Amino acid sequence: MLRRMYVWEIPVRLTHWVNVLAIVVLSLTGYYIGNPWILVSSREWYGPFFMGNVRFVHFLFAFIFVASLLLRTYWAFVGNEWASWRGLFPFLTAEGRKGIVNAIKYYLFLRREPPEVVGHNALAGMTYAVIVFLYFMQALTGFALLGEVNPAGIWHPLTGWIFRFVTNQELRLVHHLIMWLLFAFVIHHVYAAILIDNEEGNGLLSSIFSGFKFVSSKLHDRVMGSKG
Repeated sequence: MLRRMYVWEIPVRLTHWVNVLAIVVLSLTGYYIGNPWILVSSREWYGPFFMGNVRFVHFLFAFIFVASLLLRTYWAFVGNEWASWRGLFPFLTAEGRKGIVNAIKYYLFLRREPPEVVGHNALAGMTYAVIVFLYFMQALTGFALLGEVNPAGIWHPLTGWIFRFVTNQELRLVHHLIMWLLFAFVIHHVYAAILIDNEEGNGLLSSIFSGFKFVSSKLHDRVMGSKG
């Protein structure tokens, strides 16, 4: 018997899809800025400032992405337990460490049944901790590069110290490599979501739209009992 539970609140779902859109637009525009593969004739009405428009879109979505990160960070402290920042550090508790071991056993085919959890499993939580770190690193390096070309703006005094340790090209390389790391994560993320949804039949894929997942009656009663 499966019971329906409301797991992903609106801010969690909203920031998830805003991040998806922002990452797609930022990747396309950022790759073009670093390697302009479209040759635009200056005789076209949009030609003289084509790169400027691409950069504008890139930084516009950078601010949207950062706003989404800030909202999700805030919700990690005020949202429900499945949105909590604690989910990123499961190794801090005995139950979390047990969950890590069970998840590793499942992925290594040493355990037949996947560990049933309401939110993310412990191993996924640690992975998301790395992704959140990469998100903030991407934002920091991007705004540092923006501040370098606009020393009169606010970002130069806030991020200019970075260039005491790395050169412009090194920072651009880090910014570029993080993009590819996020691409690799997206591929694994989609694959794992499909796998878990099929293995557990818990509505994981639809939950990011509706907010609801399906869990066993036993798990549902245990979770709701702990809340009572």
